[in-house]
Amino acid sequence: MEKKKCKGLAISSSRNWANMEYEVLVYIFMKLSTMDLLSSISLVCHSWRAACCNPLLWFTLDLARLKYSFDCPMDLGALLHSWQSTRLMQILNSALILGGNNIMCLIFHFDAHIKDEHLIFAAERCPRLKQLVLPAWNQITANGFSAAIRKLKNLESLTLPCNYFPSSLLQIIGINCPKLTKLKIMSPFDADFAQTLFIYLPNLKVLSLRCTIVHKDALRLTLMLFPNLEVLNVAHMLFIDIPPPAAFDPSGGPLVMCWVRDTTLAELASKLKGVCWCQTQSCIMCRRVLIDSGCPKWIEYGEDWREDEESCFDV
Repeated sequence: MEKKKCKGLAISSSRNWANMEYEVLVYIFMKLSTMDLLSSISLVCHSWRAACCNPLLWFTLDLARLKYSFDCPMDLGALLHSWQSTRLMQILNSALILGGNNIMCLIFHFDAHIKDEHLIFAAERCPRLKQLVLPAWNQITANGFSAAIRKLKNLESLTLPCNYFPSSLLQIIGINCPKLTKLKIMSPFDADFAQTLFIYLPNLKVLSLRCTIVHKDALRLTLMLFPNLEVLNVAHMLFIDIPPPAAFDPSGGPLVMCWVRDTTLAELASKLKGVCWCQTQSCIMCRRVLIDSGCPKWIEYGEDWREDEESCFDV
């Protein structure tokens, strides 16, 4: 083999990359994306694949960083959705083979075509999962969600889908996730939702209601009922008060309010360790929520759905 001499030392012109130290490989791989690990790095050789299984690489599986949506003609929509669903399952399978037992946080994409089989498959192979971020229902059914939740006994933090959330599923969460203390709700929050939430998840410590419709009665109940609540995020919410039937004005509809002007609510909130709020005309997100009537069109706002003033939900 040809040698190169440098300062009296013989240096090989080629190196066996498979013999690199394990710790060095892990350090390098931590700089790479999940797709790099799955599509190429883990396939190079046995030593590289072994390094790809290191727990440090799989604390979080962020599927939201992967691209599933593409512009296409309408007649290709069904075919594309089928391809995306198959591709998502392939990625999940590859990722969970490498790091399933070590994954603590699983983040799904807002616009991914998630089905029951995707969520259940992930739940079965992530026994140590502590945080699940599920920002949209997509094609998930109530039965599929329930089947997945029953397998997540160690779940501590959950982001619930936007648009709507069947309150009956809160019972499934409460029974099967006894460690859950952090909850982010991306769907409208009314008094019935608040009461049901208290019945099945009374030990909540952190609750985020940012960028959604929050009814005055629901917020009052939340502040009064939950004995362990420490942090509440109501930033950019659309805070409304629905007048009683006798005083209801059909032409006016629900009243949009600024919650801090309600002295009773402000006094109740003052007992918490932290309250995040923002209701200003100069805030872009507040304006978006108001224009979208409390149901933000997240698909138009890029990665904004990932943000949260409370760090445990800011993904």
